[in-house]
Amino acid sequence: MNAASSESLLLRSGRSQELGNVLKGIEELEAADGPKFTPAACRELGRLITCRIYASAILELGHLIQIARLVEGGTRYEGLFWESGSARPGHFKHYLTSRLFNTPPGLEVTFLPNGLALTYPDGAFTVTFGRMPVLSALLEFSLTALGYGELDDLFGKMLSAPPSRKGVSQTADALSRKLYAYLGEHLPSAQNQRKLRRLIAFMEEIAGEHFAVEEVTDQAIVDFWLGESTAKSDDGVDFKTFHAVFIAFANLIQSLVWAKSWQGFDHANAIGQNHELGEVEPDTENLDRWLDGLTSRPNPLELLNEAPADEIKFFTQREHDFLSALLEVTEASRQVPLSVIRDGVFKEVQSRLTQALRRKISGDERQRLIDTGPVESYEERHQRLKKLRDQLQKVRLAGLHVLIQNRSPAAIDHLLPLLPDFDWSSLALDFSGLTDRDGESSGQVFVVNRFLSILDQTDKVGKEPAQLASAAKKAFGSLNRQGFDGAGMNQPDRVEGFTQGLAALNDLDRTLGEFLDRLQKLAQSGWETPFKNDLKLFRAQFHLLYGDAS
Repeated sequence: MNAASSESLLLRSGRSQELGNVLKGIEELEAADGPKFTPAACRELGRLITCRIYASAILELGHLIQIARLVEGGTRYEGLFWESGSARPGHFKHYLTSRLFNTPPGLEVTFLPNGLALTYPDGAFTVTFGRMPVLSALLEFSLTALGYGELDDLFGKMLSAPPSRKGVSQTADALSRKLYAYLGEHLPSAQNQRKLRRLIAFMEEIAGEHFAVEEVTDQAIVDFWLGESTAKSDDGVDFKTFHAVFIAFANLIQSLVWAKSWQGFDHANAIGQNHELGEVEPDTENLDRWLDGLTSRPNPLELLNEAPADEIKFFTQREHDFLSALLEVTEASRQVPLSVIRDGVFKEVQSRLTQALRRKISGDERQRLIDTGPVESYEERHQRLKKLRDQLQKVRLAGLHVLIQNRSPAAIDHLLPLLPDFDWSSLALDFSGLTDRDGESSGQVFVVNRFLSILDQTDKVGKEPAQLASAAKKAFGSLNRQGFDGAGMNQPDRVEGFTQGLAALNDLDRTLGEFLDRLQKLAQSGWETPFKNDLKLFRAQFHLLYGDAS
């Protein structure tokens, strides 16, 4: 990336919005004398949490809690963290040296130049002043993520028992388990993080430490697979299949896009017109696109599975699965469209070979599977995508017909984009003699009802709108699926389902259309040569992976 290290990418990528908000809130905490935590302490906290390497820090925190209770003279511990001002090593040192009480039986505390040494009956431990700011930030994070009550119960049990190193370790283990469970809902798996690190190391090797998303290319993905698929793994990360490599790179691309957006957000100028103060006027043309990069948009297919749209069969299962696979790699489809096609065409071949190897099928049979190759070429895959978009647009038109017939104002929202060049000012509509469903003779509802009721009449609305209405009616009549029946099309839930569904279909059509445009550019010289070259490359690698195994 242009101004972000690989580590900062890891810290940004994959974490949930809630986790990001918790870490951001800690960065913004204020003490009486300024910011509670330094940027360095916040970065270290982010690294500990996001990379799941907090176990030793939690153990240190447990021993610091033992020190903190000495300030309170009993079983409380909050004063050291909340009354010592901003979290700086010098502040902790001053606070402790001026307030430390007598230690309980069995615990000895010795001041050192750089910290405090604790001696228990079953061992010793040292906590340095330099680590206390980060441990304080870790405590704040744990309190916010888990809740004060749950954390206080853990520390309360530890402090009510006789001091021991074992007791601190048991408390630290319990807290680590609670944080692990919490982070399981807000971070990618540890294995996925290891995959991401491997990809970053590869990209840094070929493109430099601050590589940009544009440098993740189709060729880079193939080169990584060729090198890693035959390598022995000692960290549990498997890159044997091209599909696993492609999905990992798709996640990396998404991470790079998000990290770039967050980088711009973190260093953004104030919005305004006072340029002397560094304010900038917003780029309204690109603002919506920029904001989309900071927030994850809902999956359109998930919207189709929500009531009342779920009562309508917009797609067959095969169409649904095809679209779902594309939506999972939307950013990759923009950056590396050829890899999307490669994955779709060769994934099934390698899956069959993997199963054959597991079932110990003979080498001759595996050889036959390799030589047989994929069931479709790049050209055939491209054509299937085109047909899918045609079907999607037919479903959109059918849904529009339902809205038109029910005089739904939502129909206007879907009509306008479908008639981008139509001169609406040419319309001269007669609104006399029409009453809307609420019994009123004027207003927006009246106008919508009148317009939609005559939309199929060329002499009143013009050729293009009438043709669109006719095409929508024809599309509705051609579909024999649940929800596309005349008997139920006037039911309120059905109308609402189509209104909800059309919004999702528009998003899907835009995503699929953008991908097809990129494929069209790739296919300007035809698909025959790229497919022939890749067929040779994949067969050679499959021979290495599966052909010679016994």
